[in-house]
Amino acid sequence: MTDVKKLITENLDIWLTAETEKKSGRGRSSGSANSIYGVQKLRELILELAVTGRLTNQKKDEDAKELLNCLLAERAELIKQKKIRNSKVNSIDKSQFHVDIPDNWEVCNLGSISKKLTDGSHNPPANNGSGFPMLSSQNVNDSTIDFENPSRFVDQSGFEIENARTDIKTGDVLLTIVGSIGRSAVVPPQAPKFVLQRSVAVIQTGINSYYLSLYFHSPLCIKYFLEHGKGTAQKGIYLNKLSDLPLALPPLEEQQRIVSKVDELMQLCDQLEQQQNLSSKAHDQLVDTLLSVLINSSDVDEFKKNWQRVSENFDLLFATEYCFEQLKQTILQLAVMGKLVKQDPADEPASELLEQISQEKNKLVKDGKIKKSKSLPEIDLDKVPFEIPDSWAWARFSELGEFGRGKSKHRPRNDPALFNPPIYPLVQTGEVARAGNIILEYHSKYSEVGLAQSRMWSKGTLCITIAANIADSAILGFDACFPDSVVGFTPIEPLHSTRYLLFFMKTARQQLLEYAPATAQKNINLEILESVYIPIPPLNEQEKIIQTVDEFLNICNALKDKIKHVNRIKCELSDALVSNALNDLNSISKHKTTDNLIQFEKPIEAFKQSNQKITDQIDLFVDESVEGDVKLLSLAAEITFQLHTEPTFGHLKLQKLIYLCQQLKHMDLAADFKQHAAGPYDPVMARYLDKEFKDREWFSYDPKRDLKYKPLSKCNDHRSAFNKYFAKDVSEIYDLIGLFRTSKSDHIEIVATLFACWLRLLEKKLSVTEEQLLKDFYAWSKEKKEFSQNEVLNGLKWMKQNAVVPL
Repeated sequence: MTDVKKLITENLDIWLTAETEKKSGRGRSSGSANSIYGVQKLRELILELAVTGRLTNQKKDEDAKELLNCLLAERAELIKQKKIRNSKVNSIDKSQFHVDIPDNWEVCNLGSISKKLTDGSHNPPANNGSGFPMLSSQNVNDSTIDFENPSRFVDQSGFEIENARTDIKTGDVLLTIVGSIGRSAVVPPQAPKFVLQRSVAVIQTGINSYYLSLYFHSPLCIKYFLEHGKGTAQKGIYLNKLSDLPLALPPLEEQQRIVSKVDELMQLCDQLEQQQNLSSKAHDQLVDTLLSVLINSSDVDEFKKNWQRVSENFDLLFATEYCFEQLKQTILQLAVMGKLVKQDPADEPASELLEQISQEKNKLVKDGKIKKSKSLPEIDLDKVPFEIPDSWAWARFSELGEFGRGKSKHRPRNDPALFNPPIYPLVQTGEVARAGNIILEYHSKYSEVGLAQSRMWSKGTLCITIAANIADSAILGFDACFPDSVVGFTPIEPLHSTRYLLFFMKTARQQLLEYAPATAQKNINLEILESVYIPIPPLNEQEKIIQTVDEFLNICNALKDKIKHVNRIKCELSDALVSNALNDLNSISKHKTTDNLIQFEKPIEAFKQSNQKITDQIDLFVDESVEGDVKLLSLAAEITFQLHTEPTFGHLKLQKLIYLCQQLKHMDLAADFKQHAAGPYDPVMARYLDKEFKDREWFSYDPKRDLKYKPLSKCNDHRSAFNKYFAKDVSEIYDLIGLFRTSKSDHIEIVATLFACWLRLLEKKLSVTEEQLLKDFYAWSKEKKEFSQNEVLNGLKWMKQNAVVPL
């Protein structure tokens, strides 16, 4: 028997990993907003041990056989008396149960011992707005029932009709069977009268109701529900499949001991999670306070003193993604306050720079190249938000360059321009919001007439959103047009770069949001933007600030990625501990994680005994296997970045392109392609890439979307790794991507399979002939017979023409 208490207390550093996620609604949990991964795994472990007889000591004088015979006889009598239907229930015995259970336990199907197993109303009466609550799956949570917020009510007659069928009583078990399948709770004493919708089943047996409810929450049951759930938009499990659910049946006294033990351990899990969440909240507040103190330093000496306090505890303070995001924001704030780089007395003051810009602007107005901007009152130094160095000056956007607003792309239906093909990039608010610093993607285009109504903005323009995602900003990475929800700002010489202004906008976003009127869709206007006070450093100092900020932010991003990696390692360790406990192993040596990419070769103690600081722990895990993962990820991300706007791009095309890159360029990638129906395929890698893309905020994958990969806020962050690993192969990779850009899945499946067949013949030193390739192609899998010989031969011809063949 596994000593779970000991397992918990001896591995707290692994269970209480910093990586948290929103609750999924599965299993017993506390009421906190976040669920810690390690504690979530603990809960699953406790439930699995409980329902397989490994959580409590078995008593030899207890046996479930008599209980089972009694339950079967009771059900037979109820059927004989026609109190319940004689529905068909498949029989099961211990030999068919796929998990080992104690000798004194029995196995049966849920339906074989059920006195009641039915769902709620399929034809609910009209909602009366008051009366008796009609509960849905939303009202059944983990071990609790919400009677206060039903979606429907029924009157007396409606209650009588529904209650005649379900006859819900104290101690019955409710189970959600549509939508989020598997949430369960026991009807408590003194519950109000209520009825059910069809998304909830009511079950009555002769066993301990609380044991049955926790059994429904166990990983064994969840797996069964996932396998047998049907439907697309909303999955559900039919009552006949629910009736066939295999049930591990302990003796009645043992059921009560299991329930008590699970309650005790779950309370411990709740306490651990609550303490960790409180600790995390306190930690975040501490970081916020220290960074605020840093920003509000009265002078350089105080700033240095406060920074010393932060730097001495850097590894303790900055151990979460939230903290690094706050640090990045603080760096930007310090930059625009003149506290990030040392002032150089030899620099020409910013007032001279503003004077030069003013002269150049007057000249451009006189020459008719730009419009004269509206006069604004002088800057009121009593209203500036903070102090700046003596060599700096305050200014407004209108003094520094030209603003311009995009045009609406809506035109009358009879406009002939509607038939013109759109060819010019159109950057919208979503692209600005996701870009981070530089916009490198677009999803819409403008036609010739659209361009005439708007204008083409050049690469390097500062883009600011004024509607939808208000006050987001980024720099344009290519020439493009804007809609009316985006404005562009172009600086006037000698202020040639918008990078510093971008840093300022990142710090001013919250201030600008406060100006937005409280309407249905918030927005700001050019007048608000033009009135914002901007701190301007000397030109030389701007260059130093840009360089220093870039260095700081790169360090922050690298450290944040390593923190995420350490957290993933902790999650994998918790998975390994759970597997240990379930398999009664004494070591997790050579244990593989679920994605089969990272293999543990060190015992847990080696990780636990390390007392090094977090920065040292990070280095522990940066080994060759991790570098291989990053190499694979960066290549997959670049392919996805190049092709995500193509409707034919998805899992299959991504896999095939990685496979062909690997084979054509002899790349050493962390990929293991096997012989699958769709050709060379690595399903483990597919799941791994989706998870990593989402975790790193690069892309999200949804097979139901037309464009299956959606770029996220950091979709361009893979570039540094890609350039590092594939600098010599970039042009060939792009050529290969170009060959398959618009190809359909069938074409690339044929090519990749032929390539693999060809490669296999070469490896066996056999002759490569058209006849043999055809034979091997159709022998690959029965699914290949769906392709005609003509299609395969055309694919082979295409490969030879484009030199996509193994050497």
